[in-house]
Amino acid sequence: MLQAFARSSMRNHKNAVCGEVDVYIIDSEASIECILDETFPGASYRPWLRSKPKLTKRQVEIKRFLESAPSAYEPDGLLRKTVYTALKIEKSNFLKLLNEPAMLVEIGALGLCVTRDRFRPLSAP
Repeated sequence: MLQAFARSSMRNHKNAVCGEVDVYIIDSEASIECILDETFPGASYRPWLRSKPKLTKRQVEIKRFLESAPSAYEPDGLLRKTVYTALKIEKSNFLKLLNEPAMLVEIGALGLCVTRDRFRPLSAP
């Protein structure tokens, strides 16, 4: 990690002194602040707060459908075709709506994952 940070700050140097660099670290290490303080004395940091993803009107419809569909949470899950047919969304458009990062985050927040042909609970095999 240190080498990667140093390389990026070297690209922004003046008079042989490294420039400032913004670094984003996503880590589950509980003591990350201590490690950063030891490694980068004088550096400042703050936690990143995830902003609420913006969904389109159609994505909100899909989310609401999934929230109200108990079969999505059963081990066999809910066929994707059932959702796009019920909402009268063309299959190709449905796939585009489904694969946008904001939508995938929302589906995960519902405790679901998307497989090749269906929605399943995250804990399903």
